Amino acid sequence: MIGNDRGRRIGRAAALPALVLVLAGCGLAGPSPLTGGAVTSGRQTGTPEAGQDGQGQVGQSDGPPAIGASVRDGEFTFRIDKVRTATTVGSELLNTKAQGKFILVHFTVKNTGNKAQSFVGYSQKLMDTRGREFAADSTAAAYLQNSNSLFEQINPGNSVKGVLIYDVPKDTKAAEVELHASPFSEGVTVALT
Repeated sequence: MIGNDRGRRIGRAAALPALVLVLAGCGLAGPSPLTGGAVTSGRQTGTPEAGQDGQGQVGQSDGPPAIGASVRDGEFTFRIDKVRTATTVGSELLNTKAQGKFILVHFTVKNTGNKAQSFVGYSQKLMDTRGREFAADSTAAAYLQNSNSLFEQINPGNSVKGVLIYDVPKDTKAAEVELHASPFSEGVTVALT
């Protein structure tokens, strides 16, 4: 039973890149119009959602919003809830160990559009203080129960909580995460420090 569950998780993680390509070819993961956000160097620095009472307000020179601020890219509103590190993820019996260390980015994403949209964890990028860019680790996410960061279909008005996992060198200091409504959107940046 445990082996079968592990095989299913690994199979899902291995199929993700192919799924993204298929969706792109069908136009389901294509670009979505961007709304909100100040564009700087091709990336949005984000704008807070209405009703935040000034929290996370961003101007051109203020830099990206911080953990807890709601930001928008396309039809998705994102919020980073917390960030932590670990050396292994999964259960006691079924787990995986980081090559360096795992940075776990807990998030909430809400579909604010009027049609279902796909959230693809692999499209979310982590940047460190040295300017390096890291892709989410879909294999590690398959080991974490309720990570909800591989591929999630989110209907209008619904939100999903999940965890993005990045396998980074042990000395890495996370600086920001770039969140995308689709693999082809401009993205919005949130500071993690």
